[in-house]
Amino acid sequence: MSVPRLTVIGECLIDVGPSGVREVPTGDAATLALAAAQTAHVHETCLATALGDDPLSDAAARTLDAAGIRTMFVQRLPGELPALSVRAEEAGDPLIWRNGTAIRRMFPVHPGYLSEIGASDVVALTATSLAVLPEGGRKTLVQLLRDVRTAGRRVALLLGSNPTLWSESEATRETDRLLGLCSTLFAGRRELETLFGALAGDAAIDALHARGVTEVVIWDRSGGTLASAGEHRVQRKSTTLPVPASLAGRFLAHRLAGAEIEAALDDALLLKP
Repeated sequence: MSVPRLTVIGECLIDVGPSGVREVPTGDAATLALAAAQTAHVHETCLATALGDDPLSDAAARTLDAAGIRTMFVQRLPGELPALSVRAEEAGDPLIWRNGTAIRRMFPVHPGYLSEIGASDVVALTATSLAVLPEGGRKTLVQLLRDVRTAGRRVALLLGSNPTLWSESEATRETDRLLGLCSTLFAGRRELETLFGALAGDAAIDALHARGVTEVVIWDRSGGTLASAGEHRVQRKSTTLPVPASLAGRFLAHRLAGAEIEAALDDALLLKP
């Protein structure tokens, strides 16, 4: 019996804080994969990314492997460096350095690599996963997602709250293109308001379902989180704001294991005892 596989596509940032380099990589894609791998369900979590051949990349790959993430889709590009997330203060916003880094050259790659990723039961990515790529890489990634959906498999998209690397018009166009390819969407209410304008709440969710997004998970700053699968909607309230990438990773892992959306949402929010 084959083990279900979740493959997360995106960048793996080296986390540099005031005290130096931290052991665990950061970035939404890496955080999503780490959260999924930490659930108790029997499944395979893979991270598809690009790192360099330097010591920092070596350490990141070892950490991913030790966390239970399969690294067969982690490309190691000679002479390249990993992207960095640098915080001068613990509470400050990070400075992200990506110029000339390995993630920019992740696509295109040989067809065998793409077909192996495409054989995953669920392929997950963030809006940033597309934004960091040059135009040729974006085309390759979009075609991969299209092939995944055509094969009857699932594509999950995390919009998150981080700014994309596009202008406002590019962000609208590219996000709209991704929405047409995804089956599961994770987003904050603010992101939905940006996308749908006057359409708010249930109307925005209905619009997403009408476009073929079968599952929608949204949250707000008050701690409310809602999961919708068509007419079946579940709402929960938590005392702490969820980390979007961690919530998405746990939810996807539980759904991949066959959990209903109520149980998956409770586990994703760590509400179950």
